[in-house]
Amino acid sequence: MLKRILIALVLLVVIVLGYAATKPDSFHFERTAVIATTPEKLYPYLTDLKLGGQWNPYEQKDPSMKKTFSGAESGTGAVMDFEGNGDVGAGQLEVVQATPSSQVDLKLRMRKPFEGEQDIHYKISPDEGGTRFTWAMSGRQSFFMKLISVFIDCEKMFTNEMDKGIANLQAIFPGDKR
Repeated sequence: MLKRILIALVLLVVIVLGYAATKPDSFHFERTAVIATTPEKLYPYLTDLKLGGQWNPYEQKDPSMKKTFSGAESGTGAVMDFEGNGDVGAGQLEVVQATPSSQVDLKLRMRKPFEGEQDIHYKISPDEGGTRFTWAMSGRQSFFMKLISVFIDCEKMFTNEMDKGIANLQAIFPGDKR
């Protein structure tokens, strides 16, 4: 009886590991919405990392998060090192390229709870209702992250946070069309 249980457990582990191995080596999550303001008014919220606490859901998860800013005041070269609670972790966020009122590219380097590196892209463009805002996140998936994704819907987890961030930006600009 014990032998059968051990065989079943080993078989289960092999199946889970095999399934994890079939997961993609990279990920890409994206959300788009219209914010009722101009690209020029929205842009500073994306390039000035000190303003992130007003709309970024990750920063709002830990209001007492330790943040250290370095590099440029805002835009290309702005850097924020952070250390937060278990919901936030620790890492660094850097604006690697900023094109005024058009696009912002950031690099997120996580140290805790897991080491990893992700690319974040904000794209903004004029839209009939204000500004079309796209928030995208992409990166490589280690085998460990693939294994986690067998048990946790990472796409749903991240896109839910993106939706919260978009809603927060929409709340900052309620009906501010121009």
